[in-house]
Amino acid sequence: MNSSSGLFLLQDLLLNGANETTFSTETLQYTIKRMKKEDVPEFGTYVVSVYAEMVHVSIDGGFYEEELNWGVIGRSVVKEYPEIAKMAIDVIVYALERLKGKTDEKSKSWYYLARSDLDGLKAWENHDHDSIVKRIDTELAKFPAIT
Repeated sequence: MNSSSGLFLLQDLLLNGANETTFSTETLQYTIKRMKKEDVPEFGTYVVSVYAEMVHVSIDGGFYEEELNWGVIGRSVVKEYPEIAKMAIDVIVYALERLKGKTDEKSKSWYYLARSDLDGLKAWENHDHDSIVKRIDTELAKFPAIT
């Protein structure tokens, strides 16, 4: 990714501002971590699934910056809550599917960042969840790196 790609991303963020899900997804990982541990598998997973549905609408509307929040969410919860990290992977893959093959600089920049988020989650903080590593390897194989 070159400096002009970064400029496209910054310009997009400045011009479009935050959308309806930005403020909620930016703090979602903190919401999960503040829950009682016994509430996360049922209630926490439900909350994350609702936010994931909302972000699909944002991504479909061209708000790819939402994917960045899900990269953070995945990295924040991968050690303690791998099921929620898998949901974050689903969102990142959803964004990659919509961006794959687009040739404009802005889309290529978002693709690069989404793929980097997915790759970074694979070994984040040396988590020991083999199913996540295998899933990420499978997904990365579908989305070639931009050179």
